[in-house]
Amino acid sequence: KESNRIVSMQSELSKFNCWINIKLDKFIHIKPSIKQKKDKPITIETYNDHRIALSFSPLVLLGWQLKINNSEVIKKSYPNFWCDLVKFGVKIKNQNINNEHE
Repeated sequence: KESNRIVSMQSELSKFNCWINIKLDKFIHIKPSIKQKKDKPITIETYNDHRIALSFSPLVLLGWQLKINNSEVIKKSYPNFWCDLVKFGVKIKNQNINNEHE
């Protein structure tokens, strides 16, 4: 494994001001906060794990602004992922990703 995914997910989810409960190191229960502010970008660490980047990226479809560090880890499992997100209307600004999406 690239990272301890449960610990990594807990750490990154805590940035979204939500209640998190881990059960048996296999399940994460999440309850969103009523007071969620989406006006500032949240930086997501990938821990060199493509699954972390994949799992958080779709949150932009709910209005979150994200900065995903080491976003090129996606190339391991889904090289066209960022281009495919653009097809759904996601705006991507990142010099490490194909410049045509800036």
